[in-house]
Amino acid sequence: MYLFKHQNGFYYIIYKNSNNKKSRISTKSKLKSEAHKFLGEFTNQLVERKRIAHNSIELNAFIRNYSAHSESVHRPKTTESLKWVFKDFNKYLGNPLLHEITLKQIQDYLSFKRKVSVYTAQKHLAYLRSAFNYGVKHNFITKNYFKDIPNYKIPEKQMKYFSNDDYNLLIDSVKEKWFKEIIEIAIQTGLRQMEILTLRWSQIDLNNESITLNNFDYINKSKKVRMVFLTNIAKEVFQRLIQNKSCELVFCHNFKEYRQDHISKKFKKHVRRVNINQSLNFHSLRHTFASRLVQKGISLYIVQKLLGHADIKTTQVYAHLRDENLKDAIKQLNI
Repeated sequence: MYLFKHQNGFYYIIYKNSNNKKSRISTKSKLKSEAHKFLGEFTNQLVERKRIAHNSIELNAFIRNYSAHSESVHRPKTTESLKWVFKDFNKYLGNPLLHEITLKQIQDYLSFKRKVSVYTAQKHLAYLRSAFNYGVKHNFITKNYFKDIPNYKIPEKQMKYFSNDDYNLLIDSVKEKWFKEIIEIAIQTGLRQMEILTLRWSQIDLNNESITLNNFDYINKSKKVRMVFLTNIAKEVFQRLIQNKSCELVFCHNFKEYRQDHISKKFKKHVRRVNINQSLNFHSLRHTFASRLVQKGISLYIVQKLLGHADIKTTQVYAHLRDENLKDAIKQLNI
């Protein structure tokens, strides 16, 4: 590798490429001092490329590597979604070496997913960005091109929540005592499904009428410790349950936690049975908890803390529910 000055006055670097063929690249400078500086930087880049090429693995092998990592740190549902995204990405790209995947290929792939829906594209972007961060950290690649792509702007969705009549229809249709108790705790506390299914008696203080989500057995989305206080109904449910305590989990079957997909499917079965809004699901119970608070005039800041949202923007989706309250306030001027 050496410098030479072209007849146009610019310095060039002569070097051997990855195919061991002589190549040249312009330093874009006519000053020898600047050309030497460029040479030093370019030499370091070539060394780094060779190191990465030596460490790099094929996409299929990386998928297996990261999937194993995911199984050790993520919930099963997250790992399952990740594997589905990887399978689709692998089908689109084939099996190139990880460091050979270009920004253009990534942009084309995400544009392809964008045609399906913006929600799908954003989901794939988030999962693959996280996976390729892992690739950088473990020296499989030097740069994560997914970080160069901004998040998609997701249209705001109106939250689906139960009216009092629909909820009463649903809860009256549930005959299994244990399942009815799970539903009651969900709508009375606003806990996420996995927060309920992994809830342990050591987290519940009936004297203080509170639950402490300490990230010990289940890491919640905000990754912050939070305290949830109990309504009278929630406290009564726990008091009934503790009398027949069979394991450390509050809700358990054969000393094991209930599977998330089992609870979700069972819930949807009841929704269909009573013929209410078919878009309602288990997570709608959490939305209902939040909606009731907002409609009673509780500030969004308090609702944010009760739900455990890391960002107030997440809680602001409930802001439209206060429109009726604002309307009532204006009516007071007519008195």
